[in-house]
Amino acid sequence: MLTHQYHTPTKEINGIKIEKPFDEWTALERELDELNARACNTLHCALLPDDYMKISMLNSAKEIWDKLVITYEGTNEVRDAHINRLVHEYELFRMSLSESISDMYTRFMKIINTLHSLGRIYKNQDLVYKILRCLPKEWDAKVTAISEAKDLSTYPLDQLLGSLIAHEQVIAQRNKLD
Repeated sequence: MLTHQYHTPTKEINGIKIEKPFDEWTALERELDELNARACNTLHCALLPDDYMKISMLNSAKEIWDKLVITYEGTNEVRDAHINRLVHEYELFRMSLSESISDMYTRFMKIINTLHSLGRIYKNQDLVYKILRCLPKEWDAKVTAISEAKDLSTYPLDQLLGSLIAHEQVIAQRNKLD
């Protein structure tokens, strides 16, 4: 994150600030200008053409960064609304009957990762409980077995996922045989 705005070196003549000619810049001013140019170049190279057009007229890395933050994260009000929408989506999250465990998990982690990037972080334990609660009724026996056999407060999410996928494969194999 960029925290300071870069300004071209200036000098004051008769009470009026004007840009310093390059040959009058101090070593520090030249170094700061070089750092700003490198940061701008890095940001320019990382952007898609449409995004580049939004920032091409800006002169400092800080201005570019601030514009990109507003573009992608929005203002605090927009960010808070986005978090609230995702929290609501998390709270109502359910696995559909036609969905695989992998697809459900991918959809779930998309919500969790977006919330994490916005500063809303859930503990592993909360995620484990949420996954177990979101499963359809057909999974109740497996949920009960896992709940009784494991300490859910320390049960890793990836192990839960592995257990659920293995059970899903057993069910699929049995359905094939029937």
